[in-house]
Amino acid sequence: MYKLLKSLMVVTILSTPLTVVISCGNKNQDPENTLKTTFTNNPLHWLTAKTMQQSDFKILSNTNSAPLGTDEFGREYGDLFEVQTQIILKMILILDYMMKAIKLEHIN
Repeated sequence: MYKLLKSLMVVTILSTPLTVVISCGNKNQDPENTLKTTFTNNPLHWLTAKTMQQSDFKILSNTNSAPLGTDEFGREYGDLFEVQTQIILKMILILDYMMKAIKLEHIN
């Protein structure tokens, strides 16, 4: 019994520092492309319809945004993503070509 307890104690004593060394390895806490901004205070309301503070809108605009946004003139812009006009134009041309081909098939 004494040998069993002694061996269990040795195993626990040796395994504890090993787990600490493994768990505290190199961690990249601050990547180089991190955007750092500071806000003066926490938002008063998390609902955009309830708040009227300008500082709240700065925080909530990052949480309540869509992939694409539309401005007051109806133009689309990338809210979360960049709009790549070349790819969109190619897709529109391909869709237009396909629609014309479908219409020709229905006529014939």
